[in-house]
Amino acid sequence: MTVYNEPGFEITLPGIACFRFQDCPAYVAIKGSSVREMDFAWIDDSSGEFRLLELEDFVHLSKSEQMPEYLIQRFQEKAIDSLLMLSALWLATPFGVRLRESIPQAIHHRPPRIKLYFVVNLSEAHQSYIGPLKDKLSTRLKGKCEIVGARLCIWNKQTAITNGLPIR
Repeated sequence: MTVYNEPGFEITLPGIACFRFQDCPAYVAIKGSSVREMDFAWIDDSSGEFRLLELEDFVHLSKSEQMPEYLIQRFQEKAIDSLLMLSALWLATPFGVRLRESIPQAIHHRPPRIKLYFVVNLSEAHQSYIGPLKDKLSTRLKGKCEIVGARLCIWNKQTAITNGLPIR
């Protein structure tokens, strides 16, 4: 198991079928070309589900501050770009072949179930923002997820922990 620390979170990735795009030389080479990535990817040992996870910490917002509007756009870009990179991997495009060198072999072929998780750490005063965030992001990503056969979850940190994501 590998433990990572992100602002507001600690994640323990189970098993060996896990990776971070930011650690893949193929991604690093195109990162400056407006390509974004989700934070973590792994195959869940118990369900066999392939999971992509993005973590955001907004616990620092004061009571009067709103969730930033750019967050929905950023989440959308990260989801689409991550799914495109994975599609390149599974289709063995030239980029996908380079990416394959840093991705666990268990992920070289498309897993039967894919799920994208967006987890936001919010203060108690901002918990009500999850609903609108979920609605807006789901609307923007619904068709794209349908195209690749992925499902989407947008949760606050406590809901993610309660539902078994490996975060603290």
